[in-house]
Amino acid sequence: MNTFGKHSGVWDFPKGGVEAKDISLEAAVIRELAEETGTDQYVVKQQLPEQITFSFSDETRKRIGYERQETTMFLVEFIGNANDLKPLDSEIDEIKLVESNELLNHLTHEETALYIREHVGIPFRLKL
Repeated sequence: MNTFGKHSGVWDFPKGGVEAKDISLEAAVIRELAEETGTDQYVVKQQLPEQITFSFSDETRKRIGYERQETTMFLVEFIGNANDLKPLDSEIDEIKLVESNELLNHLTHEETALYIREHVGIPFRLKL
């Protein structure tokens, strides 16, 4: 849940940027996950075929200084212990593991849900 320090109930995937010390996109994914979830117990399974693009609201633009974000998405397997998952910064309030068929019921951003429906080949069930 990414709420920038205020509880808003916004659920999404961890995201972040590539740093100079990252030797690959996959290394950046593992580093970002470790920074945001408290563990590096992940295996990158595959890079998804297209980037996902978000346009930010005026309020968010003023706060972060960017109009939009383009993110390369990956399928990643968590191989650790759920007790090791701990938010490490003010952007993440809570971490939750959900079954793949329930994922779309938890995502807040329409762009993310549409992207997952289009690019991830696992079954999903939507609440109607």
